[in-house]
Amino acid sequence: MTDHCLHCSTQVFSKGMCVKHYTRMRKHGTIHTAHCEDCGVGLENARLNKCDDCRAARTWHPTTKACGVCGDFFEAKAGHWLYCSDQCRTYYLVKDCQQCGTEFKSKDTTQKFCSHECGVLGRVEPKPRKKKERHISHDDRLMYKRWGKRLFAHMERKRCQLRERRLKRVAYLSIPIIDCIECGAEFKGKRLSQVYCSPICSKAASKRTHRKRYKARLRLVKTERVDPNIVFDRDGWACQSCGEPTPRELRGMNEPLSPELDHIHPVSKGGAHSYANTQCLCRQCNAGKSDSLGWKGIAEA
Repeated sequence: MTDHCLHCSTQVFSKGMCVKHYTRMRKHGTIHTAHCEDCGVGLENARLNKCDDCRAARTWHPTTKACGVCGDFFEAKAGHWLYCSDQCRTYYLVKDCQQCGTEFKSKDTTQKFCSHECGVLGRVEPKPRKKKERHISHDDRLMYKRWGKRLFAHMERKRCQLRERRLKRVAYLSIPIIDCIECGAEFKGKRLSQVYCSPICSKAASKRTHRKRYKARLRLVKTERVDPNIVFDRDGWACQSCGEPTPRELRGMNEPLSPELDHIHPVSKGGAHSYANTQCLCRQCNAGKSDSLGWKGIAEA
């Protein structure tokens, strides 16, 4: 009688078997808890479904598929085979894009657009769909049961964020190219309400409009946000006193024809800071007018 188990090299416990095999024999009537699916040989490891010999001799069995181009059935030797021959694999359909009208090649008979951008622009206004009740998948149910409400709510927030990113992408593709109202450069903003090309232009416009409004508030008069460029565009970039043109390039310079914002009724005399009480004057006329009432111009002064 040997001191080692008949099925392994460990020490004998009882009846020529170790503790593991003896317990398995008493519980199941055999030392094997599982059998091979192909040959039926007993397996000591219950996690496996095939023995070593069957797993070593395993071969790929071809499956019958339908060709993605001609529709004929063929035996695919690999799972990623989609076409029956090289002729079908290199076959393309020439179509016209429904968004931009350009020709493109495609293997998909249902493809309507040449690129992702055209596809997004072509589906900006989708057809209305009936609202359906949300179907909770089996994985979500298991996750909710295992982790509770907090993780389930976190995954819902992630899904909402992905949905918002898709909507922002569609909105960005539909934004047109416009001119900056501050410097005049062409740009494409991140949203439809963006009118400045950069934070520099935005800060310059904000500083220009808030400075005069702040001074008017100190005198306790009626104020509103007045943009000098809008006033100059309204007056045609010309002095309302002498009629001389005030070019945009001279804005902020110490030149006689530099455009400046003037209050018809001076703020120091109780005039409001509004579009109705402002006008475009050249630097020379604005210096001569100062804060006087009923000023008739340099020629008549």
